[in-house]
Amino acid sequence: MAIRIGITVVTHQGQNIWQNGLGQNVVFLAEALQKLPFVETISLIDVGDQNALPPQVDMAANGLRIMRTQDATDAVDVVFEMGGTLDTQWLDLMRARGKKVVFYCCGQPYVGLVEPPVFEKPVHTIRPDRYDEIWLMHKDRLSIPMMRTLHRCDVHLIPFIWHPQFLENRIAEVNEHGLQFGYQPRTDASMKRDQEPQGFRVGIFEPNISVVKASSIPMLICEEAYRADQSSVSAMHALNTLHMKDHPTLVHLANSLDVVKAGKATFHGRHDIAGFMAQFADAVVSHQWGNDQNYLYLDALYGGIR
Repeated sequence: MAIRIGITVVTHQGQNIWQNGLGQNVVFLAEALQKLPFVETISLIDVGDQNALPPQVDMAANGLRIMRTQDATDAVDVVFEMGGTLDTQWLDLMRARGKKVVFYCCGQPYVGLVEPPVFEKPVHTIRPDRYDEIWLMHKDRLSIPMMRTLHRCDVHLIPFIWHPQFLENRIAEVNEHGLQFGYQPRTDASMKRDQEPQGFRVGIFEPNISVVKASSIPMLICEEAYRADQSSVSAMHALNTLHMKDHPTLVHLANSLDVVKAGKATFHGRHDIAGFMAQFADAVVSHQWGNDQNYLYLDALYGGIR
């Protein structure tokens, strides 16, 4: 029996596939499910407002179609709530009609549960018992009992999926501008006579919207290296920090660092890894809590970046 699958996405104006890993993950899941012989169609259920994916996604080449929730009622047999949250009444209707609903959890479940009330973050609350199954990645295996109790259904561990297609496309764009993404070892021949070895230009790409992926420890790692040998770090670029540049905690931390006092630190907004590394950095320093399966690591390794 062939099945029709729907996966949720959130579209918005000015969207870019590099703004987070979730958008890429949706496409990778869709492509993986398309390989199954019993899958008839894959539809993306848009709970946003653009009804179109970011320009980096070739819908036709990927064999994908996008639709609104009401149009998916008779078009899908299995629903993956992944990139966006669906209306509970609609899910109740689908389940009453014999459809199956799976929560594909990409974020760290425990942090997602405790951070909003602790830090007074805005959150859209949902009724927990609205799924037939929960899918978790191996990085979140310790949350299986919590998720099983909270959502009152079976929880399954699934493989981590990634593909370099978006990275390769971005690398090609970078190359068109005469730049190259990837680690370039410096040799004696590449240096001018009597020129001292240059330290690493470090990029810190943590998004700084959760304790899971924050730049504090990477900044301290750079600081420790700089204190031990000032020639080891020639620049420290802390990305995704502009939204908290005036927060007293970050200001106090930054101003206490020798690498900042020496004028070697720069704080930036969001940039994609290929474009930024090709221009401004040659090493990545990263620290993430309980998040060992992460696209940043794979993107950096794909470029041979240390």
